[in-house]
Order: sequence, then structure tokens, then C-alpha cells
Amino acid sequence: MQLGMIGLGRMGASMVPRLLRDGHACVVHDVQSSAVADLDKDRATGTESLKQMVSQLGRPRAIWLMVRKKAFCTAARMGPDTSSRWSTTASSTA
Repeated sequence: MQLGMIGLGRMGASMVPRLLRDGHACVVHDVQSSAVADLDKDRATGTESLKQMVSQLGRPRAIWLMVRKKAFCTAARMGPDTSSRWSTTASSTA
């Protein structure tokens, strides 16, 4: 199964290696590029933007969100195209 993981903090970053070990393909994204790079080394497919992440996922798409509630709610209020504003919002609420 292919799975997208958004949010590579304490929980997301520990779940991806387990999913990979169990034979799943993971496409990952985080506002911290270092978190993406670390999992990219472990055979996950790292992406730089949400748009790129969606393009890497086959249909039907399954995406797991592992973000803080406040960061997610703030980004959701900003509208559908928050890729440039998301990193600022997420880092200010971390």
C-alpha cells in the first residue's frame, strides 16, 4: 500500500520507518526539510511541497496527517493554497 505522511515530528517520523519495514511505500512531507531528508534516506519518497506530494501518490490517495491541531486549524482557515504560508504558520505554533 502507498501512503502519504504529512507531519514528520515525533510521531510521524517514527511511524514511517515501521510502515516501510512492513512493505508499504511512503511519500512524505514536512515543513522541516531536514525531517524529509532523514526519511528519504530510509527509502521514503520525500517531497518539497504538498502539490508535489499529491502528484507522487497513486489513486486512490491515502494521506495521514500528523500535525498539531492548532497548526492545522490555522492553515485550514487560510484557504486552499497555503503552501507558502504553511511553513510560517506551522513554525510559529510549534
